Amino acid sequence: MSLRKIALLLLLSLLPPLVFAQKVVVSGTVTDVNNGEQITGAYIILTDTTNPSNPLGCVSNKAGFYSISVYPGCYRLKVSFMGYEDYEEVLLCRPTKRSILHWCQ
Repeated sequence: MSLRKIALLLLLSLLPPLVFAQKVVVSGTVTDVNNGEQITGAYIILTDTTNPSNPLGCVSNKAGFYSISVYPGCYRLKVSFMGYEDYEEVLLCRPTKRSILHWCQ
């Protein structure tokens, strides 16, 4: 087999995991536990436990809602807002499930 054919075969064998890798949506609502009001502007950060140098994040909207798309894996979720205790949790995100979290602190 020529080197060119081997290189092409190797490339084609690596493509399926990249093509079929499905993202997982982590979403939820940030609310105040005392009065149930949605918290606007809370920071939500997801950090991959295998690559902590590249966190993903967003800010909750007027309804307290947030949504982040990530590849399957293990993540550390951190929710913070001034005047409230930070909330942290480790999540296992799988492509077959939609992860919905509600934070009340």
